[in-house]
Amino acid sequence: MVPPVVDPLASLRASGDELAFRAVGANRLNALGTSFAAPVNNRGDFEPLFRDPEAKNADRGGWVNRPWELNDDPAYLDSIEAEAAAVRGRFDRMVVVGMGGESSIVGPDQTADGKTLTVVANTSPEKLQRAVYSLTEAELRRTVFYVISKSGGTSETLANLDLITGLLRSRNIDPKQQIVYVTDPGTSLAQRGEKEGVPVRSREYKENTNTGGRNTLVNFPTLLALAFLRPGAAKAQVAAIVQNHARTPTAADPWVQAANRLTAAMQTGVTKMAALEPESLRAQVGVWQQQNVEESLGKDGKGLTVYTQVPPLDVLTRSANRDWVFVELQIAGRENETAPIAQAYREAGFEVVTVPVPAGEAAPVAASYGWMKMVAFLGALNDINFSNQPAVESYKSIMKAGNLSLEATERKAWGALAMATGGGLTVSFDGLMPFLAEAQRQRVGRLLREGKTPPAEILGRVLADVRGRNPSLRDVTLSYYEDADAQTAEFLNDLAARYQQTTGDAVKWGEGTGVLHGLFVNWFGGPLHQIPVHVVTRDKGGFYTKGSALLQEGAVAAHEALVKAGRPSVLVVLDADLDASGRRAVGRFFGDVADAVVVADGALAAGARDTMDDLGETPTNAATAARYADGVVSGLLASQLALRANARHERMADTVLDVAGSFATALFGADVAAKVQDNNRAIANGVKTAAQSAPVAIGGVEAGRAVTRYLDATSSREALRDALNTTRRHLAGENSVALARPGTGLLVVLESELRDGENADLVREIESLGAQHPRVKVQLGEGNDVLGRNEKGERVLRVAAAVKLLNVRPVSIDVILPPATSTLVEKSGYEAIVRVLRWILGGVAVEVTSGVEAGIQALVATLKSA
Repeated sequence: MVPPVVDPLASLRASGDELAFRAVGANRLNALGTSFAAPVNNRGDFEPLFRDPEAKNADRGGWVNRPWELNDDPAYLDSIEAEAAAVRGRFDRMVVVGMGGESSIVGPDQTADGKTLTVVANTSPEKLQRAVYSLTEAELRRTVFYVISKSGGTSETLANLDLITGLLRSRNIDPKQQIVYVTDPGTSLAQRGEKEGVPVRSREYKENTNTGGRNTLVNFPTLLALAFLRPGAAKAQVAAIVQNHARTPTAADPWVQAANRLTAAMQTGVTKMAALEPESLRAQVGVWQQQNVEESLGKDGKGLTVYTQVPPLDVLTRSANRDWVFVELQIAGRENETAPIAQAYREAGFEVVTVPVPAGEAAPVAASYGWMKMVAFLGALNDINFSNQPAVESYKSIMKAGNLSLEATERKAWGALAMATGGGLTVSFDGLMPFLAEAQRQRVGRLLREGKTPPAEILGRVLADVRGRNPSLRDVTLSYYEDADAQTAEFLNDLAARYQQTTGDAVKWGEGTGVLHGLFVNWFGGPLHQIPVHVVTRDKGGFYTKGSALLQEGAVAAHEALVKAGRPSVLVVLDADLDASGRRAVGRFFGDVADAVVVADGALAAGARDTMDDLGETPTNAATAARYADGVVSGLLASQLALRANARHERMADTVLDVAGSFATALFGADVAAKVQDNNRAIANGVKTAAQSAPVAIGGVEAGRAVTRYLDATSSREALRDALNTTRRHLAGENSVALARPGTGLLVVLESELRDGENADLVREIESLGAQHPRVKVQLGEGNDVLGRNEKGERVLRVAAAVKLLNVRPVSIDVILPPATSTLVEKSGYEAIVRVLRWILGGVAVEVTSGVEAGIQALVATLKSA
């Protein structure tokens, strides 16, 4: 099912006071802290959240108390340090082979004291070439491989194991002397080790199996790898946690407070979180931070998408993108590395949560345990099972089913008229087609059949149309299914930054199927705001064809799983590697895509303005209604993205910013506009009647926290009935601005004449409904603070009085009024910008109050000059 249009005016977010209003109290947090650290089966609200339904309800909460268990067993830590010392004596290089959190939590490749730690987290031939195949026989003999798989059956890990085993044998090196298996007891990998005579180690303390990969902060392989690089690190890792965290957290715990504040931000609709941290910390744990949050929380439309590359403030300001919250990890003694940036974002009106982190070598591990704790409390406060991963199970089932090929996926996309090729790549965007209107899909098909439009331009137009129908769906994650060496990583960072600068969208990239497993959970089940673009290289043969095939199958499985689930997805297949020439081609492609998005938005904005010129003509036939449906419902909603355009589109952006999201709703009424979106021709015959009689919605259905409905003496019975039905929907919790959510309210303002007229029965019913809820108020007559007249004799709805009357703290006010009514809304000192228009469908007239943004004023000037 196509997701509903989300109004772009919803970008107004809560202030600090509003977040404080939403945060839960200390008693609740203290109770959760007690449950968090309690024994298994006695963990209160946390008990079901530590269970994984996909694994027969297995416990996944072992990580919570594990540091204290290890701290109380110094002999176990001594054994790890002893093994690390023995490994250091025999080997110069340790290669950790694993997927997902098992590898990302270890950190990046690094060297210390003459010892090298390499992490292999995918099946990229390029990675295996650098990490293994480039080594001389002498170097291989000084290299040990720790192969990690919790289940013992991870296909990518086993493929890498087979490759490494074959290489060692080809060099006459006994694998049993170079390889160690790390897995849970009784797995197929453990059995294989016993059969082959390969050493086997348990992942967890005392052969436990209650810690998932993304929380293996003090598991055996993590501690061993760190101790291999720095003797004594295993003990130091555990001590850093025990000394900087209470075993039973309380409401005073800064990580618990962070979860509380982030929850409040999430409840206002925020979906993106940026980590403000020193570069050294980001380099060590940044990839894992993203995976831990997104794999744990991205479910049932909830969660947060994490960005460790902080978005430029000027870009957020230019794009009017308020959909962000920031977490500052402030290291003691290094405050100057993050505090000025955090203050700049605070002053710009963003919520910034600061968490203190200890100095020195304790910083990464203390921050990482706090991060896991914060995620767990986010799950508890938002009723998210942070232990399971149903999306990954869907992905794995598709992988196991086999028969995955790029060619088959591309043929399927072409059959749906959603594939374009040229310039050394092929792009399949069948995952975006459900988000387009029928007229838009037909236009894409026409462009593909004509064969004259480059793939980048087609994809850019599709992205503009998709975001037009759902403006929240505007961010991009580049998913690179290869290994990114230093040059490639620098290229992808630059590519993401340039795309973000051009479009204003949030952009990031991830590498390798291991980490992307975690991000995939968020794509599959998290908030609908990002479009994953899977980038993979076509099979070129070479020494590791199995590895190349697995990368392709991983990209195809992720794409197919998302398409099947009705989530957005794009697959880009490169004909060549990202060498110098390949990087130029890919950079040019995505640069052209960004430009095409901007140009398409600018064109839609111009088309929308042309449509405004014709508004005196109410739709009377199917052809006219279709033009309105395509040009207004799709085009105008998309054109709000013009704000993110470059300088040549800024004038257009100023014109359409505030009107774009609400124009189609204002023209047709919210219910009719939604029907137009799904099937515009089906309602063609009813458009004229609806436009004349249905109340006009100013502001979006998602934007408000309080809704004001004003009806005057000329309002039709149909308009009153619509107001009555809206009140019922609010009381039933069916409206997007439901009264069940904190900080919401409904205000219905009726002129006194309605009480005594032919519609008196409906008025009485509205009053009766209003008496059922403390945040529903019905006001009659002009003798109140909410309804009055200004010095010009015009009707005025006073926002501040409405807020006071409802006793709510709204983010914005939706004003719903009938056509042909002249209404103004006073800002009245209310801090958030209230966007108000006066619409008269007989020949558009718009007036604004002095406090409304310049973009609306530019719109008024444009309309008057038209």
